[in-house]
Amino acid sequence: NGTTVFTINGTSIPIYAQANTSNTANFNLISANAQGEILVTLSKAEGTPVGYLNAFTLDAIYGSTNTPDAPTQLVATTELTGIRLNWIDAPFNEVGYRIYRSESEFGPFTQLAEVGPDVTTYFDQTALENIAYYYQATSYNSMGESSASNTVTQLLPVRPLVISVTSPQTIFTGTQSTLTIAVTGSNLPSLNTTVSGLPAFATFNETGNGGDLIVNPSYSDIGSYTLSITASDTQGKTKTQEYVLNIQEQLLYSVSVNFSKSFIANTPWNNTAKTPALNDVYGNLKNETGATTPISVTLGTAFKLFNMGATTGNNSGIVPDNVLKEYYYFGYSGVPEIATFKVSGLDFNNKYTFKFVGSSVFTSSTISNNGETNYTIGNKTVSLNVHGNTSNMATIENVTANANGEVTVTLTKGSGASVGYINGFVIEAFAGDPSIFYPSNLVANALTKQSIELKWNDNSFNESGFEIYRSTSEEGTFSLIHTTGASASSYVDTGLNRGTIYYYKVKALLPSGATPYSNVAGSGTIAFTVFVNINGDIAYDAPTPWNNLSIFAQTSDLFQNFRNDDGSGTGINLYVVNGMGGSNDWGTSTGNDTGIFPDKVLKSFYFNDAFTPASEFKLMNLDLSYKYNLGFLGSISTGYYIITNFTAGGVTVQNHQTNNTTNVSTIQGLSPNSNGEIDFKVQEAAGSKWAIWNALVIN
Repeated sequence: NGTTVFTINGTSIPIYAQANTSNTANFNLISANAQGEILVTLSKAEGTPVGYLNAFTLDAIYGSTNTPDAPTQLVATTELTGIRLNWIDAPFNEVGYRIYRSESEFGPFTQLAEVGPDVTTYFDQTALENIAYYYQATSYNSMGESSASNTVTQLLPVRPLVISVTSPQTIFTGTQSTLTIAVTGSNLPSLNTTVSGLPAFATFNETGNGGDLIVNPSYSDIGSYTLSITASDTQGKTKTQEYVLNIQEQLLYSVSVNFSKSFIANTPWNNTAKTPALNDVYGNLKNETGATTPISVTLGTAFKLFNMGATTGNNSGIVPDNVLKEYYYFGYSGVPEIATFKVSGLDFNNKYTFKFVGSSVFTSSTISNNGETNYTIGNKTVSLNVHGNTSNMATIENVTANANGEVTVTLTKGSGASVGYINGFVIEAFAGDPSIFYPSNLVANALTKQSIELKWNDNSFNESGFEIYRSTSEEGTFSLIHTTGASASSYVDTGLNRGTIYYYKVKALLPSGATPYSNVAGSGTIAFTVFVNINGDIAYDAPTPWNNLSIFAQTSDLFQNFRNDDGSGTGINLYVVNGMGGSNDWGTSTGNDTGIFPDKVLKSFYFNDAFTPASEFKLMNLDLSYKYNLGFLGSISTGYYIITNFTAGGVTVQNHQTNNTTNVSTIQGLSPNSNGEIDFKVQEAAGSKWAIWNALVIN
């Protein structure tokens, strides 16, 4: 419903009316005309269909003919970039407050600022470091100014300089880009900033507190460049920081598609402009310059259309509001659970980046959060949290078309989501590179005591299979152990020795011949497993090989010498650094121990309420010669959408826990510190009512 503008005596205040429950247009100290009248004018902002007025209030100010009392209890505190003043709003009839400052306790005091009525704070961001300032405050109205408040003093300490670089997300060849270098940490007016290591295609223009780095690279400049940024001030503070400048190939073109009917986005967006139907074809799509391309989109699903996307009101989101507002949806109201659309007219010699937009604020009696939608091309899947989203897109890079110039996009609902969404997408085209068809990102992880799982990116579309090579030495002789079929991206190597390290590499078999090898990835098989039951009640003790806590752990509790799956003591201890809020038995059980863990493990858990600080734990007495995988599970029977974050070694995994009986979230390849310890944290994910923890698995 857009924006309604209210105007009194030439002053205008806009109110964004759509779903407004908290904002008002406030006019202060308005005088009536000679007839005792105040005229209020209402108008519609540009693009607003209807103007609204629900209510108004009129407050008559008492005491406007008296000089106001002085503010009381003035206090000064230091903050990062200045000095904060706070006072008590003692007078009732002030028009505003005046702030005075001096470098001497006895003055003279110079007026620094004026603030409005009922204001009780002012931030002095002009204060210089290492200078003692003295402050007073007064109140005033049309009858005069009050006496001064108490005098307070404060000194802004010397802070370290901080350098930050704001740059475009991607710097392409053939285009000029400007990177802003900002230096903070000094209130002095004189700062000096220099940049060394500049390549020939870059120049730096100093602007005072930093400067602009202007880059204009060509195709031959593709690569990474390490720059050294140095800032200093007249007080002798100096800061040097490295910045890596990444140059990528030039963008050939982009095509943007808005899935909509009534909400039409401006150029360069191609608007479908109709209710979707199965096998709809949207052709002759235009690129960012307005040129027609051979690219078309064919719907493989009879999506439905709705218009409850999240918007910014001023097109400040990652895409225009008209793209965010309307969407196609699936997996709900009779639409299939899995949806597809096909993009045709692509050049398989090029590579493409697909960026997907999903946004919704739709709710119902059964839906309070729209969760995530998954977007898949080939073996690459990205997820996007669509609920209330105005700032994020899900991106799949290095996409290649098949021999027919086609790419199929598959959409699925994220775990626990009731509806899937797509508002639009953007295709970016780049010149092809043969290496984009090579297998990449090979990762090896222990699966069992006798097996290791390999995963890699299948970047080709026409391979006949992948050859997998293995060695017991990273630099040793590799032998072919298996050849997969086409489109494979994983393999489990079995029959291995317990507690032994193996190394792997793969290559794809293309019609033109075998590709170069991928990276080498190594992993050891699992030496032993420790199962820990996070139960707060001995009634939920699980049988061997589980180590049962059996009580609700308090901060500083220590659980010692966990046994492994062979029944042997490991010496591993669990120390509670900062305990959780409570324990309960609301977990989801199968009734016949058919879940991933026994029902007693699934039933009992520790929990934290939302907005509680993260609980912290420490594994102790770990073997420094091993790496460890930590698996976490939580389970609760509830209709709420419960997710808990588990963090260790700088890595966070999410465990989706509503009615969970199968999902374990694992952080792999953790190394103990020099004391043989691994720290980890437990905290609810954003929007979750609780953090839940039932089980810990140590491999």
